[in-house]
Amino acid sequence: MTLHTVGNILLEGLLRVVSQQWAALGVFLRTDEPPDAVVDPESLLWCTLEIGRYDARLFDEVVDWLEVNHHRINVRRLRRLGPEQDDVRWRILSSIAVRLYRKARAIRWQKLATDEKFQGQPLLTKTPLFIEPSGKIVPIPSQNDLDFAERGLVRGILETRGQSRQPPLIIPASLLLRARAFFGNKADAEVWTLLLAKIEVFQSFVAERTGYSKVGVGRVLGKFVESGICREERRATAKCYSLVDREAWRKNFGLRFFPPWPDWSAIFRGLIHLHRTCVRLNRKGVSQYIFASEIRKTFTQVKKNLSSLELKITSPDPDNFLVDEFISALEKYLQELFEKSLFPRQGE
Repeated sequence: MTLHTVGNILLEGLLRVVSQQWAALGVFLRTDEPPDAVVDPESLLWCTLEIGRYDARLFDEVVDWLEVNHHRINVRRLRRLGPEQDDVRWRILSSIAVRLYRKARAIRWQKLATDEKFQGQPLLTKTPLFIEPSGKIVPIPSQNDLDFAERGLVRGILETRGQSRQPPLIIPASLLLRARAFFGNKADAEVWTLLLAKIEVFQSFVAERTGYSKVGVGRVLGKFVESGICREERRATAKCYSLVDREAWRKNFGLRFFPPWPDWSAIFRGLIHLHRTCVRLNRKGVSQYIFASEIRKTFTQVKKNLSSLELKITSPDPDNFLVDEFISALEKYLQELFEKSLFPRQGE
């Protein structure tokens, strides 16, 4: 066992998950078969702004897709799901928004492109955009892309290839995008998708999972009840909501099963946090004991982020392992997580 193993498993697994999900939405990538779970494009994009720094081709192909499909992203929700204390990812997103507004006249992205807090960054810092899997910084190019340079980010000229396509809306992975085509690019689509994925939900749960305010979700649910789309039942502590004819919706959308919609925002956030901890500890060159101790503490926090997956594998309980034994148990768990639980196929 080396101190780099956990970080490598996390990085390779996340790159595989992210690539598979983007390919399902139409990004020009060769990956596994489309996932059976619903893809959350806003959560996926935030994850890509971190993990894509380790794979320049993946990053650029996603930008290529956004140039064609920028209107399919709910920019308001994207902002709401964004990490508060992550200056670099916000600057990367703003750089992409500048490009989309300039090249594709993506009006909805204008506010991100012109946000004053990202202006003047070149005077403060110059951050290389891409990082090698080993953690080393990719050599600085001779020519910088101006959209990124204006936000203090260093990368070569971005030349997209125009090979992305519109997402195939008939597969489970793109159900949320299909709902947006049906309901519009607003909270209605997320609320309906979650109602289809779950037998019944509470208002607070919907708000937490979709990234909207509880009041906003309440308005959508009230509208759905009034129109007859869903029913409202009072329980001991709160009202519960469910689709009136969930089976009919499934058939009308041509779905063979009810696709799950895990909390990708929380899942990606937890796994990124764990990977960042590995990178930080390896850079500091800590001992194996300190590394295992810190990772054990971090994983205790991360377990909650993975709870929506309804895992068929048992996550290691840090309290049941000695510090120097925990890393081996975590490695085995992460391998099973990426090989099975994050790539579930119906019937497996």
